[in-house]
Amino acid sequence: MYSEHRVGHVESDGTSSRHDGTTRDDRSRRDAGSGPRLATGSGGSRASGLLGLALCLAWVSEPHAADWISAQVPFDSAHVLAAATAPSAPGRVYVALDGLGIYRTEDRGESWLNASGRLPLDPRIRALAVADIDEDRAYAGLDGPSGGAARIFTTHNGGVSWAEVSQGIEGALISDILVRAGDPETALAVVRLGSSPGIYRTTDGGGSWSLSSVGLGGSAVWSLAQSPADPDDIIVGTDDGVARSTDGGLSWNPGGAAGNRIVDLAWSSADPTLVYAAASDALFRSADGGWGFAAVSLPPEALGVHDVVADPTSPHVIYVSGQVSCGVVASGSAVWQSLDQGTSWSSIYLPGNLPDTGCGGAPTALLIDPTSPASLYLTQTHLADGFLRRRSGIWSVETNGLRNYEVERVLTDHQGAAYARGPWDLLRTAAPRDLWEKVEQGFWTTEPRLEASSSVPGLLHEAGNAGISDVIEQLARRSTDGGLTWSHEPGVLPSGLPYDAPLTLVVSNHGDGETVYVWSESRCYRSDDGHASYSEVSAVVSAVAAVLDPADPHRIVAAQDAFPIVSLSTDGGATWTGRSGGLPMAEPVGLFMDPGDAEHLVIALDGVGAFESVDGGESWSMLLAAPEPLNGADFDFSRGNVYLATQGAGVLTTDLRITEVGLPTHEVSAIAYSPVHEAILAGTRHGGLFVQAVGTTGIDDADDFRASPLVLSVEPNPTCSRVRFRLGSNPALGSTGAEMDGGPSRPLTIRDVRGRLVRRLGLVESRDGVEAIWDTRDEPGRRVAAGVYFAEVTLGGRRITGTVLVTR
Repeated sequence: MYSEHRVGHVESDGTSSRHDGTTRDDRSRRDAGSGPRLATGSGGSRASGLLGLALCLAWVSEPHAADWISAQVPFDSAHVLAAATAPSAPGRVYVALDGLGIYRTEDRGESWLNASGRLPLDPRIRALAVADIDEDRAYAGLDGPSGGAARIFTTHNGGVSWAEVSQGIEGALISDILVRAGDPETALAVVRLGSSPGIYRTTDGGGSWSLSSVGLGGSAVWSLAQSPADPDDIIVGTDDGVARSTDGGLSWNPGGAAGNRIVDLAWSSADPTLVYAAASDALFRSADGGWGFAAVSLPPEALGVHDVVADPTSPHVIYVSGQVSCGVVASGSAVWQSLDQGTSWSSIYLPGNLPDTGCGGAPTALLIDPTSPASLYLTQTHLADGFLRRRSGIWSVETNGLRNYEVERVLTDHQGAAYARGPWDLLRTAAPRDLWEKVEQGFWTTEPRLEASSSVPGLLHEAGNAGISDVIEQLARRSTDGGLTWSHEPGVLPSGLPYDAPLTLVVSNHGDGETVYVWSESRCYRSDDGHASYSEVSAVVSAVAAVLDPADPHRIVAAQDAFPIVSLSTDGGATWTGRSGGLPMAEPVGLFMDPGDAEHLVIALDGVGAFESVDGGESWSMLLAAPEPLNGADFDFSRGNVYLATQGAGVLTTDLRITEVGLPTHEVSAIAYSPVHEAILAGTRHGGLFVQAVGTTGIDDADDFRASPLVLSVEPNPTCSRVRFRLGSNPALGSTGAEMDGGPSRPLTIRDVRGRLVRRLGLVESRDGVEAIWDTRDEPGRRVAAGVYFAEVTLGGRRITGTVLVTR
């Protein structure tokens, strides 16, 4: 059964809705620079199929494969970067999830709606503000992409759609936005870093922004607050205390708390003469409306202050959020309440106050529900309790249905089981589209090296590091029950493995798993007794990936981030011979061996692409060019498809069945193909785990394609000028061509790799069948760019496709 938490879905009109509320056709009309790029292969390959062509998750006008769906995991999670309440709508709160965009609740967190319509993918939003008189009007500040300029977006419909309104903004990060009370068209934005940081002001809803920092003297700014009595009366927190404006932000005058970095401000609605300013290590109070400030006490256990809020119904009550120590160096979020304007404090939330929550988070926002002042909201970076609500003195986690977690490793075995590894937990399932089980590990890890046996069900090996509280331990362990129990605890290693160097790789993909290899930097260790003990066999190859010959556990191929990239050992790792014939110098992210032919190898190289060898590494040819940062790879030897997980271009693959629909991110951290279930698993940096079934739902399924009585031939291919598409009988099936009776129901269409329509061509009968000639120009008559293009014609309800490579 498919998860109800589905980011992409088919609308009633047949179009596919993205996570941001736009349809697939909307996305296909976007600027070409905003989508994933095409990667093409070069050189011959028996495994790559037609020309070794790549489909970078092309958009199409009709779904030709099942959409990506969020894996059914038994938990919710949220890493909240910013949050804002809607003063005119009881219960409405907006949150910005790290890398996933904006979500909205109408019931104080009990349920959530995606409110990211037409926002860019993978946004980092650190500032949110909602108009006080219109709950549907909001502004969001996005970090600049890859060091570029920060951007501001606005919505008029509660996040159904957002539009960029960044004209005039010059900076890299937006830390706060203030909407003028009673006037949603006027707003101030705090812009940090970049070429022209400072305060920017708009009076036309973001149509244009102008720098409005006169009087600030070049001080970096952090936060804003306006008087509840006069919206022209505004204060700003800077690196040198507080500054004040009485003209709506046109000019500024120095205020109090000089010499302190003021990171947050709160103006009391119950008494507008009271203003609070939070520094990273101090708290200040003003009793004259923000002109002068005096220090007040902090909670004694607080490591600093992040937010301060004032109760709108009582001039005496304030709250602050910060962090407390919960280990030698670790810290967690905390909230304190003062009933006497900061003279004394009592803690009302500490790490671990709720089940399944604990240390490790940092607060990102503290809010009071404006329509229910007894309710508090705390947002933080701790995924298990990223959004907390306090009512009647009781806190509750309200992340219901949110999936904002990281997956660093995905893998499958040949029996159909699948595994996903994140920093904290192990996920496992017998079928990727069914419910996944979470197996808590009790520690965190970075770059986990997890391997599943290809022949022994439930046999896992893992190596790396394990963080327990503030201590990092070595990790090398074995499980025979799919990760429920393990042979060794963190910090306890099998005999023979070193404690003085990190363990970077474990390999045991052979037979019964009794032969296991572990690398520690350049030293290779081998176990012949199923991980019970090890002996050092060589110190030559610093492997980051390795595979064993299924027929000989002493024949091992390893890849390293040094020359030679690929090496072969036939004596259990004692000696090595280079096998890098023609490979470029780049870091390997995956190495694979054909289980039926040990000479058949595939390697994926970071920033370069995938290469194939059919002679044990003596020579290599390119399968798929991918000039992208790569995080992971997999290869299906049965169909000859390569799958690459990229840092910014989604999934690159030669599998034409794959679609991008439903994948809400381009930052893919891990990839795996399940041959048993014919499904793709993608681990992402922020959206968690996604699954796409390709074996039985796609109209371009390979079995259906082979069984088609008709084929669309393409000649010449590649082409630099003209190409003929001919629809004729499939000689492999001995068809007669009678299937073409009645003719095509649509013209032949040509689309680019992102699914955008390039050209429509009429088909005419010829001596050899039905054909169309394409002059490699688009509808307006312009020559198309070099790359891969897809031709399609519909006949008898069946789509028949062809692929052409245009060269220039």
